[in-house]
Amino acid sequence: RLYSIGSKTDKGNRLIRFENKDKLRITVGKREFIYAKVIRSVKREKDKWIDFIWRLTQAELTNNWFPYIVELKLKDGKVYAFISFEEELPEIALTKDYGVIGIDLNASLLEAV
Repeated sequence: RLYSIGSKTDKGNRLIRFENKDKLRITVGKREFIYAKVIRSVKREKDKWIDFIWRLTQAELTNNWFPYIVELKLKDGKVYAFISFEEELPEIALTKDYGVIGIDLNASLLEAV
């Protein structure tokens, strides 16, 4: 396993960095890198990979980077990369000024009568 935590100042991640949506640069020494081809298809409309790639593209254009974590795992002779990043949450539009509603359902307390 190889685990690398990124930061905004390091263009997202200094040691394991996406250079394109299909190329991962892995640091193996001082100014020494190997490159891995990224093969990842989108599985559904709300796939988080779409958001991640869009944010990387925007970061390259605006130089406004966001941190992401990359974990590389070796399994059956193949290397798999697992990506973690903080999602940007939408602005809160409804507040208590519009009224308050609260619903709390606990399935373990429901009984059929």
